[in-house]
Amino acid sequence: MLEAACSRLKDWAGDSRTRELRLAINVSASQFRQADFVDRVREALARAGAPAAKLKLELTESLVIDDIDGASRLCGR
Repeated sequence: MLEAACSRLKDWAGDSRTRELRLAINVSASQFRQADFVDRVREALARAGAPAAKLKLELTESLVIDDIDGASRLCGR
């Protein structure tokens, strides 16, 4: 799903009608907890040539509440 989302963002970025759109994808707890999750997202964006600022990752509330400190670290806060 991540690869498809990044590819779509790349397409949208090249079209004046859609270049301002953002795309949100849901991230499961198991994906988020993978040690290389951030690297995978960065790599998918780079491979597609997609603008990172247009990708929104949505985390479930239960995931964040279960590990608020870990979620904050991964999100760069």
